[in-house]
Amino acid sequence: MFFNILATFAEFEVDLLRMRTREGMAIARAKGRLKGRAPKLSPPRQTHLVKLHAAGEHTIAELAELFEVSRRRCTGSWNAPADPRPSRHPARPRRSLRSNFDPSSRGR
Repeated sequence: MFFNILATFAEFEVDLLRMRTREGMAIARAKGRLKGRAPKLSPPRQTHLVKLHAAGEHTIAELAELFEVSRRRCTGSWNAPADPRPSRHPARPRRSLRSNFDPSSRGR
């Protein structure tokens, strides 16, 4: 019984913390201070990275080390859309399950 009362108070505290956090985020968003994580590469550095890659003098690993980012971030820079905001629903290639299905291979 005592532990049930403690659990109830703990749950109440967690609810208060969540409520305060949401209120604080709403206030920050209204003031324009809640913007999310800053991009690793600024737009000028990103264009510089793309120019160096287009010149063909550096490998992706060298560019990643030079700009202090991962190789994945480098390859994403020249495939990035014009709008820097990520889309909520990125386009994914559709894979058909039927293309890998061979009825003659059943039971083997």
